[in-house]
Amino acid sequence: MTPRQTLRSDRFIEPLPRGKMTPSQSRSHKYDGADTHCKNSNCSIKSRSPDMKAERHVIPYEGFKEAVARQCCRTLSRCARPTMCESAYTFDCSFEEFLDHRLYPVWYVNPKRTEIVRHDDPQAQAIRLLHLANLPHLVEPKLNAWYKPEQGPITSASLITLYCTGCDRRVLIDGVHRALWLAVNCRRSVRVHVTELSGSQWRPETPDLNVVCICKKE
Repeated sequence: MTPRQTLRSDRFIEPLPRGKMTPSQSRSHKYDGADTHCKNSNCSIKSRSPDMKAERHVIPYEGFKEAVARQCCRTLSRCARPTMCESAYTFDCSFEEFLDHRLYPVWYVNPKRTEIVRHDDPQAQAIRLLHLANLPHLVEPKLNAWYKPEQGPITSASLITLYCTGCDRRVLIDGVHRALWLAVNCRRSVRVHVTELSGSQWRPETPDLNVVCICKKE
């Protein structure tokens, strides 16, 4: 990509038809059968990582906070914590495997998908990163202002997510620009390092989760 060159809209990923799942998606939506972090004997929720073969490294909550500080994450929800089944860990997988899941960036859209709005906008709607990448009128201006062609293509990404085990939705709170660049440019084989805080029963007023989490809405 040369300076001033805009992102080509024909590179955007076509979202999967409603109800269709790839083989990797079908496999990924199975529980891994182990719940080693939740201390609540009444909780049957199992924590999952996108790639069932990926080794998950459990870290203390302080380790999650260190990752947030190291990556200078400024998202309001960076300090949020679930009220049940809290678990923090890291894992590595391909970006393609990660996209197979319900991954939502902290960029929200209005009902007509004509603009990006804040989490506290009454009309804010969550949109999967995979689908947002297919809206060039929203994504191109932000990526063209952020991406520096002289640095070359992005070959890795460190991402931070919050995961609700109740509705199986992830909020990407840090690394949105990188993730969207990878999606737009079809760099699905790139390996990503994910630091994640998971759990259930996130408080309804939690920034970002208030839009993405559907546990209280179903």
